[in-house]
Amino acid sequence: MAAVTKKDIWGVLHSIPIEKDLLEYRTVDYGDDATSIAYISIHIAHELMMQHYPEYSWAFAEDDLRRECHYFNDGSTEVRVSMTVEGHTIHTSLNVTNSNGAETKTPSAKDIHNTKQRCRVKAMGEFGLYYDLWVHPESYMRKQAEDKPPVLNLMKTSPAKDVGELDRYWLNLESSPSRASAEKIKTQIENQLRVMKGQATYTSDDIKNRWAKTCKAKGWKI
Repeated sequence: MAAVTKKDIWGVLHSIPIEKDLLEYRTVDYGDDATSIAYISIHIAHELMMQHYPEYSWAFAEDDLRRECHYFNDGSTEVRVSMTVEGHTIHTSLNVTNSNGAETKTPSAKDIHNTKQRCRVKAMGEFGLYYDLWVHPESYMRKQAEDKPPVLNLMKTSPAKDVGELDRYWLNLESSPSRASAEKIKTQIENQLRVMKGQATYTSDDIKNRWAKTCKAKGWKI
């Protein structure tokens, strides 16, 4: 059997379509114009890698004090990761920023942890996974006002409309190409039901039962 090349890996990972339902956003403040940058969470990125290259591995580089964060004389910091897929290794780094995307001279443990996970995703991107998020971020940006998810109209005052509204969400869920994107839509519905605090026409049991039917139809484990 021929050895797997970097080109082969790129072909597999770069061909995975970017599903907007899987994207998350974090706000970066550009002065008067706050913009949300799209990213894929480490959990979903790891799931996609495991589907195609379950033996992939990674390791963070340590400094002289065995910290997985490197400090520079000007106070800035970065994390460094080595990732190996099918015997091919990529080394990459990422500067540590806070939750607003700004560099900080005193990064917290959370800042470092979050940057480490983004650095892992960056390494996956250099192998091909969701690479366009890194090279064409403007294509996936959105204004802060667009960040609020649509609110489901599940109030008891209009049962017929409630069912139709929820069915439209389930249609999106049932047509999702992956379990990860379907689970994200399911979570949005469940969160909205909790916000309604018992005022919705659908209950958590209804969601559970319909999810079970969807999993059975798609061959997913419940």
